[in-house]
Amino acid sequence: MSLPSVSPELLRAGDNRFLSRFIPMLGISLSEMDYLRGWKDDFFGDALFTGYFGALNLGGGAALQSIHGGVERLSAAAAAGSYFRLWIGNPAGIGADTLDADEGWVMLVRMRISSTTNIYARVGARDNAGNNVVDVGANIGGGANWYLTTRVGGAAYQYADSGVASDTDWHWHVIDVKPITGGNRQADYFLDGTFRASSTNVAAVNLTPLAFCQAAAVAAKDLDLDFWGVIPRNLA
Repeated sequence: MSLPSVSPELLRAGDNRFLSRFIPMLGISLSEMDYLRGWKDDFFGDALFTGYFGALNLGGGAALQSIHGGVERLSAAAAAGSYFRLWIGNPAGIGADTLDADEGWVMLVRMRISSTTNIYARVGARDNAGNNVVDVGANIGGGANWYLTTRVGGAAYQYADSGVASDTDWHWHVIDVKPITGGNRQADYFLDGTFRASSTNVAAVNLTPLAFCQAAAVAAKDLDLDFWGVIPRNLA
């Protein structure tokens, strides 16, 4: 399978090497790939420019920062429990539920974290109340590795271990959510193009894309996003 034609804003610099190698293995169609057209600056530029995003900073950290090179930084202040979260779909608050559970979706994120200790740094999707979650990243609730984290109906979080230690380098994280038999959903986690973990503890509800960085001790923490894209599944 060859890579469909996409916009030059997307396939450039380091993104080209990863996306051209990885995306075809997911079997993404031309119609599905078109949803990435027009995303600018290696990030979710259209959402920023049109206002279809929201941010909440609790604890006095810096506002959303644009770093040289098309990187956006989420900063949690040096206070235990402070956090920064950024979501796409509804500037008034999480709850637009833009990702369709019935059809499935693929989320692609290139990110790095400032520290591997005392930090929650995750990108994925959730509902407004946080009762249903699927995301990936560094999570001290799970351990020192990169994790796929899921939650259904307010029950306990479940952590699928990638087996790879988290670090402060740039990495590609990909979540592939799809319907499976019996009305359930499955999330597969790929780290830098390699399959690492899977979970069927995935809610059959629509979710909102969310990036989240929280300090779990008195030390500031950062989550940097260089690319954040979503491809809806099963389009005509």
